[in-house]
Amino acid sequence: MHQKYICPPICAAAKNVITKPASCDIFGELTSVLPDPKLKTNPMKRSDRRISAWLFVAVFFACAGIGIGQAQPLLQDIKVVKQNNQAIPTGTPSLIQKTGSSTVTVPTNAVRTLFPALSELSIPGYSGVLVESLEGNVVVESNADAAFNPASNVKIATAYAIIKTFGPDFRFMTNVYTDGAIDRTTGTLNGNLYVSGKDPIFGFPHAVSIANELNRLGIRSITGDLIVTDNFAMNYSGSSLQSAQTLFNALDSSKRTPAATSTWLSYLANSGQAGKVLGIPGVTFTGTVYVQPIPSSLQLLFTHESPPVREILKATLCYSNNFLAERFGDMLGGPYAVARIVQLNAGIQPVEFSIQTSSGLGYNRVTPNAMMQLLRTLRNELARYKMTFADIMPVAGGPFSLNDPDAVTALLEGAGWRDVRVVHHDVEMLVGGGTDPAAAAEDAFGVGPTRKATEGIEGALRVEVRDAIEAALAERVDADGQVVLGGRVLVVTAAR
Repeated sequence: MHQKYICPPICAAAKNVITKPASCDIFGELTSVLPDPKLKTNPMKRSDRRISAWLFVAVFFACAGIGIGQAQPLLQDIKVVKQNNQAIPTGTPSLIQKTGSSTVTVPTNAVRTLFPALSELSIPGYSGVLVESLEGNVVVESNADAAFNPASNVKIATAYAIIKTFGPDFRFMTNVYTDGAIDRTTGTLNGNLYVSGKDPIFGFPHAVSIANELNRLGIRSITGDLIVTDNFAMNYSGSSLQSAQTLFNALDSSKRTPAATSTWLSYLANSGQAGKVLGIPGVTFTGTVYVQPIPSSLQLLFTHESPPVREILKATLCYSNNFLAERFGDMLGGPYAVARIVQLNAGIQPVEFSIQTSSGLGYNRVTPNAMMQLLRTLRNELARYKMTFADIMPVAGGPFSLNDPDAVTALLEGAGWRDVRVVHHDVEMLVGGGTDPAAAAEDAFGVGPTRKATEGIEGALRVEVRDAIEAALAERVDADGQVVLGGRVLVVTAAR
């Protein structure tokens, strides 16, 4: 049995002299010794050009000498030549047209909320806020129609577009080919090895896995080259050549870095395969590494599969990984394709959702209304696969909530339980078994979200916060002056 207190929002209580360059007329005389470009004459001889060049140098020093004779360096009077502000005749076309304004117009939408106490608050800065209940009721709203830079929230759009296009269980294939033949008596592949794939999280353990699989096929040495396609990436590198070289080294145990070996051993331990792989996987090459297209007449040796998309998205959003987000976007056709998928499926106008990157870097503009509609569309799409936000997004405090019967059921069934039944009972509970608002307020500093919100608060501020919490709790006492809060008890039964 698990008890969960539904606490009131007590944390909210705890609060340009354009200078016209001077000219030297002597430079104008220089043009008389240079060939007139309008005359069709033979070009100057080399000796003529040399004389002209020396004349230019002489003129330059002549100008410099004149300046020195007139005044001491750095002591000349500074003269500011004002622009001629004569009116331009009417009808004269301007070569410079004003295309916009640098003045930022800050929206002044009033705060709309279900809570009267929040309606008097002023949300600082140039920002937009929209908080809704699951039923669609507005909790807090301000500037919800204005477009802002959503930063890494763009990754939510990319995640939706990926799930909509590929589905959550799609796996990216990395294919390994050859144009040669295997001599199992010598453990040699006489030919080249080709690798092609778009796995966005392909790394050291996957490379060593490929070496291990080659060993299982009886291949220990390769007499040709390693050739990868230009869409191959390894260790989150945007360079296919660098990725190819990293793969080349990781396949060869004598060139493999300690980091690659450590990652491989960690993979074996965490995947339950420790002890199942005999020896140290590795293959050697007599050739080198290239990035180029691969022929169509190759023999497929095997295919390496990535984790499912849902797991890659989980890593992308939990760590806000820009490389993975951009990689995903490129697979769809870039940020424009991501935006169109969102606009068409979520019913969002382009003026409300415009992005130039798939990760949130750079210039992107989205309204809070559009982001809310995207979230609801993503939620519905996840529900088609019996998934929730927690399956692809970071979750604070743990992987699930015991207050969610569906999460409890999924957890137990995944662990092998059957006939799971969850019944909840809403009850009134005495805080701390029975205590007054002052003691309950003091205890709140060490419990739950209040502890996190007030961490590090000391002195007078701590006293002020405690008094505010006490005042909030004073509104929830019974006849005996003890704090009573609503709670929920879940009774869970299951069988094996």
